[in-house]
Amino acid sequence: MHVRVIDSLEDFMALKPQYDALSSGTTHSPFSSHRWLAAWWDTYRRLGPVRAVCLSDEKGLSMVVPVQFSRGSIGRIPVHKVSFLGGGWGEVDVRYRGDAAAGAEELVRWLESGAAPSWSVLHFGPAVEGDPVSLGLMDAFARRRRASTRTVVPGPYIPLAPTWEAFAQTRSKNFRRTVKRKQSAADEAGLTVRLIVDPSAAQIRETVGRVSRESWQGKRGVALATTAEGVRFYDAVAASTGEFQIDLAVLEAQGRCVGYLLGLRQDGVFHAFDTGFLPEFAEHSPGSLLHYRMLQLLCDGSTVEFNFGHAHDYKERFDPAYRTKIELDFYRTPAVAGLAGTVGWLKRRRAALLRVKPKQEQGVS
Repeated sequence: MHVRVIDSLEDFMALKPQYDALSSGTTHSPFSSHRWLAAWWDTYRRLGPVRAVCLSDEKGLSMVVPVQFSRGSIGRIPVHKVSFLGGGWGEVDVRYRGDAAAGAEELVRWLESGAAPSWSVLHFGPAVEGDPVSLGLMDAFARRRRASTRTVVPGPYIPLAPTWEAFAQTRSKNFRRTVKRKQSAADEAGLTVRLIVDPSAAQIRETVGRVSRESWQGKRGVALATTAEGVRFYDAVAASTGEFQIDLAVLEAQGRCVGYLLGLRQDGVFHAFDTGFLPEFAEHSPGSLLHYRMLQLLCDGSTVEFNFGHAHDYKERFDPAYRTKIELDFYRTPAVAGLAGTVGWLKRRRAALLRVKPKQEQGVS
């Protein structure tokens, strides 16, 4: 198996036809699409060196693993980290053909060679349970007697139906009543939801960008579109085409955008990505209104699943189903593994103490 390492965005752009061919006939995540990765590489390359590890056999390109080397931390101790490029937003989906385990072995061999930038921790995920590349990485590090940790994370999603009526019958009566009540109240308040398919960069700036700056996420500095790099990233994604469709649902009051839900649709799956609303409209439950309307629009026979991505308390009101996802951390040295183990134990201990504290206080009173 031949290994070629790409270190420039220009070379990665030239690889697009071959990269896309690796995804033929299978369901894939938009967060691992060439379009998404190229935008991330272009926007966030300052965070650390980016490399695309390309493996080929006698039939041609067989695997591409784009990774980024950056500064991370374990507890408050800084470490050198390597992870899937732009990972963490959605399921990591390494594009490959053939033997995934052999490809994972070659990736680890390159990472441990002198040719790779410095790293102490390899983070991989979230990935679906039983992902062949994940299993290959676990075997490759086990053969080298490298320590690792495996974290199970919930993956909430909602199976959809060809019509809204059919979907509603899979929900509880309380859910159906809530949808009608919320939408009737929104109508009375003059709130409407409009869908924009594949919005332009200007449309994203005027909706997502403007609302993000005034939302609670923006005020806390966690909204993607409130940073200069976030704006540039959205511009890059909107300027490109193919692989996935951008669906932007905007909640409007007298023509003014007061909330939004932005998602990516690919291979029959809608991936919710970014949402926000103006605080003064909180009493109208903007997030719920946008999700209800998007669910109605998606139940048209073209989409089979609404993927929430990450678990949050508010998503429980939609009664989602769950699939198991995993996150893997591989440690290059025993010292780093020991540090991670100590920090992990302290976090679990603190969480346990916080859980029992109210009971102790109640007993004293």
